[in-house]
Formats: sequence, C-alpha cells, structure tokens
Amino acid sequence: MQSNYLTLKIVFFLSVLSSGYLSQGACNEKLNEIKQYLGSSPDSVFDEVQIHIISKDNPSACKAAGYNVQVIASLYAGKYAQGDSIALIGEKYAKSVGEDSIYGRIKAMHGAVFDYWGDFDKAYKLYFEAGEVFLKLNDTLNYGDAFNNIGLLHFYINQFDSAEYYLTKATYIFETETQDLENRSYFLSSTYLNLGNISYRKGHYNVSNTRFFETLKHGEEMNDLVLQIAALSNIAAVFQELEDYGSALKYINKALLLSIDDPAYKKALVYYKKGVIHDNMGQQDSALVSFEMAKKLYTEAQFWNEVAMVKSSIGGVYIGQGKNQEGVDLCLTVLKEKLELEDTIGYYVTCNNVALGYYNLKNYSKSQEYCEIVDKGLKITDDYGLYLDNKKLYSKVAYNLGNSSKAFQLLNDYSTSKDSSFTADLFTHQTEMEAIYQLKDQEKKFAILKQEKITQEASLKAEKAEKEKQMAIVQNQNKQKWYLMIGLILVSVFGGFMYNRFKITKKQKLIIDQQKSEVEKQKEKIETQHLELEESHKEISDSIKYAERLQLAILPSLEDLKRNLNNGFVLFQPKDVVSGDFYWMHEVEQSVLFAAADCTGHGVPGAMVSVVCSNALHRSVVEFGLSSPSEILNKTREIVIETFARSGKNVKDGMDIALCSISGDKLIYSGANNPLWILRRTSNLTDEQQEQRGTVIKGDQAVIEFKGNKQPVGLHEDMELFIQTEIRLFEGDIVYVFTDGFADQFGGERNKKLMYKPFKNLLLDCCHLSMEEQKEELGRFFRKWRGENEQVDDVCVIGVRI
Repeated sequence: MQSNYLTLKIVFFLSVLSSGYLSQGACNEKLNEIKQYLGSSPDSVFDEVQIHIISKDNPSACKAAGYNVQVIASLYAGKYAQGDSIALIGEKYAKSVGEDSIYGRIKAMHGAVFDYWGDFDKAYKLYFEAGEVFLKLNDTLNYGDAFNNIGLLHFYINQFDSAEYYLTKATYIFETETQDLENRSYFLSSTYLNLGNISYRKGHYNVSNTRFFETLKHGEEMNDLVLQIAALSNIAAVFQELEDYGSALKYINKALLLSIDDPAYKKALVYYKKGVIHDNMGQQDSALVSFEMAKKLYTEAQFWNEVAMVKSSIGGVYIGQGKNQEGVDLCLTVLKEKLELEDTIGYYVTCNNVALGYYNLKNYSKSQEYCEIVDKGLKITDDYGLYLDNKKLYSKVAYNLGNSSKAFQLLNDYSTSKDSSFTADLFTHQTEMEAIYQLKDQEKKFAILKQEKITQEASLKAEKAEKEKQMAIVQNQNKQKWYLMIGLILVSVFGGFMYNRFKITKKQKLIIDQQKSEVEKQKEKIETQHLELEESHKEISDSIKYAERLQLAILPSLEDLKRNLNNGFVLFQPKDVVSGDFYWMHEVEQSVLFAAADCTGHGVPGAMVSVVCSNALHRSVVEFGLSSPSEILNKTREIVIETFARSGKNVKDGMDIALCSISGDKLIYSGANNPLWILRRTSNLTDEQQEQRGTVIKGDQAVIEFKGNKQPVGLHEDMELFIQTEIRLFEGDIVYVFTDGFADQFGGERNKKLMYKPFKNLLLDCCHLSMEEQKEELGRFFRKWRGENEQVDDVCVIGVRI
C-alpha cells in the first residue's frame, strides 16, 4: 500500500514542479528527462540534480526546485534521513531567494518524508506549516492538498472521524475556492477516493461506493487511468464485502484490463485484490493463480513488503485447502521477512494464519503460542477484523487445551467487542414495555369476560327453558283443578276422596308459587349480570380502541405522508380493530425511508409485536444513525431479538418487511420475505428484466420484481446478513411495497386466494389512474373479491409514482 501511495505522490509533485517555476527551456527539459529515471534509479536522479543545483548558470528557481526533486528521490529510495537533511537545506535556500511557492512545496515533501518514516507528529506539523504558506500565497490547490495529507495521516492511525473532517475540508476548498479548473478535478477526485476509503473502513458501503463511483466518473472524464484503476479496485472490494462476488469480479477485471500498460507494481495490486475475491468465493485454485502473478510482478518491481504480503495470503490459501503443514511452513518464512521489513500489521496477520494452521493440525500448544503473540501485540483499533478473528480462534484453542475459563473469557471479549456499540434507550424501552403490558392485560381481560359472557348466555337459555317448563306445569295443574270440580259435582259419593285430592292440589300450588317466585328472582339476577357483562364488554371495547390509538400513534401522520409521498398512497385495512401490519416512514438527509411490514399474528397479538418492531426501526435510524436499508434491518433484528429475549424464552416473533430508500432517481431496497415491485414502461426495461421470472408485461407497461432475503426480522434458525439492491428509477415508474394480506384473500367465483400474478395484472390495469384513484380502485376490487367472506389477514399496500 505504501509503495502505491508513494508513486502517486511523486507523480503529483513532479507534475506541479514542471508546470510553473521550471519553465526555462534547458532546465525544464532536463527535469523532464530526470523524471523518466526516477523509478528505476533514484540515487542517479539525486546525483544528476545535484549538478544543476551547484551550477552557476541555472536560475535560483531551478535550484530551489532541484532541492525538492532531491527530497522526492530520497523518499523514493527509502533514505528518509537524507531526505530530512536535504529538505532543511532546500527550505532555507528557497526562503532566502524569495521562492515562497517552492518553499511551501519542499516543506510539504518534508512532511511526506516523516509520513513514510513513521514520525506522524513531525509530518503533521510540517503539513500544517506548508498549508499556512500556501494560504498566504492564495494557492488554493496546494492549500487544500495540505489538508488532504493531514486527513490521510489520521486515516493511517485509524482516527476516521478526524480524517473525514480534514478530507471534507479539502473537498470544500477544491469545490468552492479553487479557480484552476484544469487541475482541480485531479485533486477533487483524490479526496473523493480517500473519503470513500474511510467509509469503507467504517463499513458504510453504500456511502463508500457512491464516492468511488464519483472518483471513477472524474477519472474517465480526465482519462486518468491511475484514478480509474484505484476506483474500480475499491468498488470491487465493496462488492466483495457485500458478498456480491459476481460484481466484484466484474470491476476487478475492468481494473486489470486498464492496468495492462502500467508498471508491474500497479498490476500486482490488482492481481492481489482479484486473488482475495476468489479466495472469499472458495475458489482457491483461481486465487493461487492471481496471487502467484501478483508475487511475480511485485518481485520484478522489488517491492519486498508486498511480496511478503502475497506469500502470507498464499499460505492462508494452502491452509484453507487443507494443506496445513505447507501453509504453516510458508507463513513461518514470511514472519522473518515481516520482522525485517518492520511491517507490524502484516506480521500479526501472518501469525494468525500460522495459529490457524497449527489449530487444524491439532497442535494446540503451538497454535496458542501464536494466538498470544497477536493477542498481546494487536490493539482493537489496529485491525478490527483481525482482532475479532484472533479472539475467536484463541477461544477455540483454549477450549481444546482444557482451559474452559480462559476460552469463556476470550469468547466474551469477542462478543463484547463485536457488540460494544449497543446501548439501550431507557425511556423508549419503558414506553415500549408499557404498551406491551397494556395490550397483554387487555387481551387477558377480554378473553376472561368473553368466556363469562358465553357462560351467562348459556345460563340464561337454561333458566328460560326451566321457566317455560314450570309454566307448563302450572297450566296443567289448573286443568286438573277444573277436572276435580267437575268430578265433585258429578260424583259426590267420592267426596272424601276429592277432599284429599284438594289438599294435595293446594300443596302443589304452593310449591309452584314458590318455584315461580324463585324463577323471578333468577330472572332479575340474570338481567343484572347481563347488564354487568355489557358494561364489562364496553370497557374492553374502550380499552381496545385505546390500544388502537396507541398503535396509530406509531404510524406516520397524514402530513408526513403528504410531504414525503406527495404522489403516492397508503392502503391500510386491518382485519380487526388493531393490526399486525403497519407502515413506516422516516426522512434521512436527502433520502426518504418507507416500508410496509407484517408482524407475527394479527389483532391484539400482532399489534403487540408491531409496537416492538416499529420502535426497533425508529431506534436503528435515530439512535444508531443508520440510513442503509440492509444495515437498518440487521440492527432492527438485533433489537427485536434482544427485546423478546428478556422473557427468558426463545421467542420467534418478528416481521416480514420491504424497506426502501429513495433519493432522486436512485432507490435502495432490502427485504425480509416481502418483495419490491416496480411498474415500468417496457421501453425502459433491460433484456434481463424482460426475461426474468416474475415479470408480467401488458401492452407498454410491465411489473418487475425484486426479492430480498428469505428470512424474517427476528429469531431464525439460519440467520444471515440482509442484502440490499440499488435500482435506477425512471420518470413514470411506480414503486409498490405491500404485505401478504391482499394476495392471500379468499374470494371470487371459485372462493380461492387471489395470488400475486392477478395482483400484478390489477396494478397494470389501473396504472393510468392517479395514485389516489388507484387506492380507491384497489379498495373497491378487494371488497368485491372478498364478497361475503371474512377478511383473512391485515392489508397494507404502499404505492409511489416517480
């Protein structure tokens, strides 16, 4: 890495020196000749320039510039002490003859000497002093480049925020204050490239790729192959981190094609990066071919540090192939070279490879020896990925050596370092838990009272039947009374018998009266209980309505919808009063995030989960400052799992979601089980889009489908990082995200599910309508399709016309 950076710096300073102060014919011609030999023989260049410095015939500006070239030659030869001495002499001379501009350039190169010598404090001071000189001269290009160099110093020591501050300041100077438009593009592209590297190291891949593509654009406009190759290589690295290896190979091959005529060391770096991509893809044979080519080219250029780096990677490939002893032997050879070259990080990377090889060979004591070297020498800020890899490997080694406590501590260090950025917001957590408690409590009360209502209604029916039975008995007894009276008249001889019968009848009447009175009391009691039940039912209904208002509070307001989706609609139709579906929206700088989500369950249980998931989305953006859809879903899943884990059980509740970010004509989508549909004119479709599965074409319009991960946002058996897709939008495109409730509704003549293809055809049929009319048409169709059937699930559809 240092050699490539050094080459760019030397080319830059020589071009600047030749552009202004060295315009005298012979001197300028001679310096141009010197530049051709700088890469192959810097010592010869140094001696040749010395002749022109001591010559009395050359003007003072040429002599001053000569000192600067000698500093560059010393730097290129790795003779930093010599470069320091010459820079001091050159600064004194340039100042004495009034060549302030060359004085500032020598001071900047003096800073570069200490930069590569490893004394960052002195380099920092000299870069600042050079910047002050250029500021007085109103030389905005070199003034901005001073901040660019300071930013890179912070980058080298992993102080990314400070690096980004100074690089952004340099960018501002180049964009707003520089009048030299011809040279500005190069400087500006360099800062874009450096800012992209910072975003890459931070893991902000969408931001880094934006900056790398901007650098590529400038490089193509200027026909600058150096910038194009650097940008293409870095773009490939981003796609490699996103595990999009097809795109990574596409861009690294473009970089390789452009570097055909470049010096060996430039092509070597591209081959090395290609080897890394193949290694991550598990294509070890292809990786070895690229690594061997990189090693050959670095050897030709005598870049011994880079040769050792490639050999270490080859050793890692051998270990990955199961050739553990061969890989260990090669890496042990590399370790000696790394010590001689004083490459600390490279030394620790190779130690980690050796430790892994010995672990695979089950030589756990030797593996522990090299794990300890990395663990004691490497700080987390040096190389975060290597730090975590070593902790994880070391814990396995300690476990196999029987040291369970040590293994646990190392694994805990690994987990703590990995999750150190996580902090809980107490107020948000309290509100969330309170909402969950209220919903659970209301659900429990509603279930109990519902059961009581069923019991009471059954009791009322039984009492009514008993009352009818008793009334029938009374009527029957009255008949018997009349029969008795007739019998007394007709048969007086049976008077004694009739008298006895009369006593019995009287007694039965008394019993009936008592039963009637009891029935009346039971009726009053039942009516009272019925009133109490109605009152309880009203309280539950009021509570559920309150829960509905709580859920509505987490949904975006109408004002937010109109402001952010002014040419769009949201069709939201819960199955019950409260819903497991919800829609979500948030503004982030120049982008608008929006989503349609389907949580586990519907009604009160679904609403409970929706509160957790909506709040997790909000925290991912507001609290953790994320704007990339895939990163938001990854962080949201962490929060959801952590929230439900407090119950002490493995709760697999979560949500399916389609999440989009729109900024201008760019859309970034990430999904969990839920797809993204875009309705687009067929004239704007690519051949691949026309032929891909899921595309439906009708007339001059088509619906194309983009799919996310096949996993929910929540606890899942085979969890993986969420991916995201960047899509270019065209005017007239309509973006749709939705839950499964619309397509899963039973209805129609055959009483079957609607399914997704008819849903796409419906959207194609009404695409000519305004977005508000589309919403009304979708609602009307859904009601007609459902007919007398019960709605099977919550429905949420979002449409946005570009």
